[in-house]
Amino acid sequence: MAPSIKAKQVRVAIYTRKSVNEGLDQQFNSLDAQREFVEAYVKSHAGDGWVALDARYDDGGFSGATTDRPAFQRLIQDIKDGQLDVLAVYRLDRLSRSIDDFAQLMRLLEKRNVAFVSVTERFDTTSPMGRMVLNLLASFAQFERETIAQRTRDKMSASRRRGMWTGGRPVLGYDVFEKALVVNEAEAVTVRRIFQTYLDLGGCVAVAEELGVLGIRNKAWVNQAGEQTGGAPFNSSTIHWLLTNSLYRGLVRAQDDLVEGQHDAIVDEELWDRVQRKLKAQAPGGKSRPKRKTSAMLSGIARCRCGAALTPTNSKRKAKVYRYYICSRAQKQGKGACPGTRIGAGKLEEHVVEQIRRLGKDPRIVEAALLQGGQQRAEERTRLQAGLKDLNRSHGELLRKQNKLVAAMGDQGTSAALSKGLKEVEEAMADINERIEAARRDLQALDKAGTSADGLIQALAEFTAVWDTLTLDEQARLLDLILDAVVYDGPSGAIEIRLRDMEPIGAEAAA
Repeated sequence: MAPSIKAKQVRVAIYTRKSVNEGLDQQFNSLDAQREFVEAYVKSHAGDGWVALDARYDDGGFSGATTDRPAFQRLIQDIKDGQLDVLAVYRLDRLSRSIDDFAQLMRLLEKRNVAFVSVTERFDTTSPMGRMVLNLLASFAQFERETIAQRTRDKMSASRRRGMWTGGRPVLGYDVFEKALVVNEAEAVTVRRIFQTYLDLGGCVAVAEELGVLGIRNKAWVNQAGEQTGGAPFNSSTIHWLLTNSLYRGLVRAQDDLVEGQHDAIVDEELWDRVQRKLKAQAPGGKSRPKRKTSAMLSGIARCRCGAALTPTNSKRKAKVYRYYICSRAQKQGKGACPGTRIGAGKLEEHVVEQIRRLGKDPRIVEAALLQGGQQRAEERTRLQAGLKDLNRSHGELLRKQNKLVAAMGDQGTSAALSKGLKEVEEAMADINERIEAARRDLQALDKAGTSADGLIQALAEFTAVWDTLTLDEQARLLDLILDAVVYDGPSGAIEIRLRDMEPIGAEAAA
């Protein structure tokens, strides 16, 4: 009689799961019932060398919609470590309710030469039929992913075609309200200022340096996790991105096209076009940047009562050049769009300069500037302190989470899931610590630095002494520091001067 050949031992890991905790405190619960059923199946294959491992992989009170389950993660690690030959479950949905997750697990099992068995459904990858079903499941999972991705792209493209904003990082000048862009008026002033500063200085690096001196930073917002983010200093790249962002012109990019957006523009057509021409001229291979030719020191500041820019222009008669400011809306759309404001450039500029000379000597203006500057400083301090409080609270929550993970490692031993979780918490804490330090530096800088109103007072006080010694470009830069806008009302001849960071000082007709 020929000696019997002992089958090679096949190590079988049994995984069980129940979605709710109800009944798990019973002496013999649902997890026990699943394991008993699978153990019986394993014993029926004892002749093939099948042996159920003593290690238990039981997840009680965990949904199958996610793979974030402690026993499941231990199982995955043991598969990678070569601790089993067969994975057996009572039913497929005990392992996962996600086709995509299931397909990923099957790929791991195939890579590690581990077979899979679902006892009640007779799903067994040790057989040709089982492997065919596995391939079908993988194909359906891939189809599901590709279909969802394509539908998402199609939906976003269709939304953009209708001028809708489809998400992303919030941009300076806009807030997000009910998934739509709404103009933030205070930030919009900063955006227009950046556009004009670029025209004045002629370079993104110079603009970034100017904004750094003034303490102007990029957009700050609260993310979905309730954390304060953004607010970084500007650099040449972020300045260029801002200057070329068509959202500010009221447009939305749909693939290669620009369509009219459903949000309001921040930058008017005239200012946008001037900046784009200058950027194009400065681009590699473009023409060299032309020197300033206009002698209009109020360019970008002077505005018509209708809201449009007053564009500098000139005419020549008998070898003499006459300079004017003309309403750009009337110039482009005709007198029907605006009665047509036109004023001699010299007359307007001389009036504005004389009014500023007077302002520097008016104690009421100085007092109002100091009061408003103090209010601005207090509001900014309150905002920074609130942000710092939120950051400290987030730091405390992360610290508690870190302690729980460390304690879990002490009780359960190190696992891939716990190690990954701990690493993510440590990275988040490092980021929070950096932001806390940045917030503290901002508070210290606020206490040391003067307000924008302080700068205005200084500029007004020094105006008369330095004005006549400045070049045309320097005069334009000084006016830009002091003025937010000069509004001219053609029919009445009234000129309203708006100082930066202060209420308008009133309208007065030019002499």
